[in-house]
Amino acid sequence: MKPGLRKYVCDLTLDLNTVNRFLSLSEENRKVTCRREEQPYPDHPERFEDYRQVLCREGLTGRCYWEV
Repeated sequence: MKPGLRKYVCDLTLDLNTVNRFLSLSEENRKVTCRREEQPYPDHPERFEDYRQVLCREGLTGRCYWEV
């Protein structure tokens, strides 16, 4: 990460209600890993079914920088 941007760092939490069943969350829902087998998440109307996606619980506004 660029040194000047470190002051803007924030921890994001991934939303367990939206995570696709082929993804698993770890590290207090801050890390996502792709899996070959479905994970046993309960049904939820906001869950992604067709694509390996997950939303973040926090919203971001304005100009944002995302580093993976």
